[in-house]
Amino acid sequence: MTNCATVRHRGELDDRLGVEYELLPVKLNIEQVSNMVYLAQQPRISIGIPTYVRTTYIGTALESCFSQTFSDYEIIVHDDTQDESIKGIVESYGSPRLRYVQNTPPLGLVSKLNDLLTRARGQWLVILCDDDAFEPGLLEELLQLAQAHPYASLLRSRNRLIDEAGRELTLDLSWPEVLDSSSFLERLFLPGDRNIAMNLTGMMFRPAQLQALGGFVNLYRAWHVDRLAWAQLGAEGPVVSSPNVLCNIRIHEGSITSGSIPDYGKALESDLVMKGIVERLIANKLAVATSEAEKQNLHSAGTAFAGYLARHMSRSLDHGLLAALASPDAGKQSDLLNVMAQLNIPSFSTERAYRVLRHLPLWARKAAVACIYRYKQHWFKRPAKRRKSGA
Repeated sequence: MTNCATVRHRGELDDRLGVEYELLPVKLNIEQVSNMVYLAQQPRISIGIPTYVRTTYIGTALESCFSQTFSDYEIIVHDDTQDESIKGIVESYGSPRLRYVQNTPPLGLVSKLNDLLTRARGQWLVILCDDDAFEPGLLEELLQLAQAHPYASLLRSRNRLIDEAGRELTLDLSWPEVLDSSSFLERLFLPGDRNIAMNLTGMMFRPAQLQALGGFVNLYRAWHVDRLAWAQLGAEGPVVSSPNVLCNIRIHEGSITSGSIPDYGKALESDLVMKGIVERLIANKLAVATSEAEKQNLHSAGTAFAGYLARHMSRSLDHGLLAALASPDAGKQSDLLNVMAQLNIPSFSTERAYRVLRHLPLWARKAAVACIYRYKQHWFKRPAKRRKSGA
């Protein structure tokens, strides 16, 4: 005999108008009732998975959620894919914890992230990129840290960088368990070899708090989206880190952002928008700083950010130079040189190569660009030296 529950369903009854509605019995099996009860509850943590097209790793990402030792969570898969490929994988799990959203037309990454802030029912939100994976104890440990540090605005674990097959490439740096906002900002913009692996994945925060700060900033090609969000949240309170490696960040060809960007103007505009946001944030913190140590940290944060911005503007022009080399439009060459001079961007390797290669015929420039792309891909994916625990 099937276990069923009878639900009495009715429309509104307006006594003043004397309108009545017939009560209809609805038969639900016990699984449907269980799902309804679960969905009526508010989970402690929401996991948001923005995705588009990539089916290779989404199953691994979902399984890493289901393997969590902490069970009071929901998963929201926010999908821009226009076919049923991702939807089929998600629905195959048949879990009441899963909520699937398909966007037609596609929203883009930053719009999906901001929509996740609204859809998340948990007090806390953790983003999981569709090619990354959690270790089983991540949510439990982060929630324990949140309870121990109730004023924390960001919580994270140490990251492991892995390759396409899940093999370890390196561990990122281990941070102190608690960093005040000025100490966090001082570290946030340091070069990669002196910093954590910056990523959307694995940071736990209150979605309502980020919404109040304006949400994720939508810049060209979603550049700076993670670092800007973490800067704004980290400025609000302490940042708490677990020394345990509980988050896996996958490095593969699809995750490498080094490529041709013909519209270097938009890229540079994004860098300048970020400049305004971060410089105002640091200035506002300095205006209320009460100790010399805090002021020193914030001045150091400003210096580190200036270096970060110079590196990223060079990167923007790097992409633009490669696109210009492969273009028959000779005018782009002079434009890029003028931009470099106006913004005082230091010389870098691609720029020096560009000055030599731009005099070659188009077919030779295209061949040179292809070689440079291959080198960049090889350099980015090279096996990194493993850091020992506590490095």
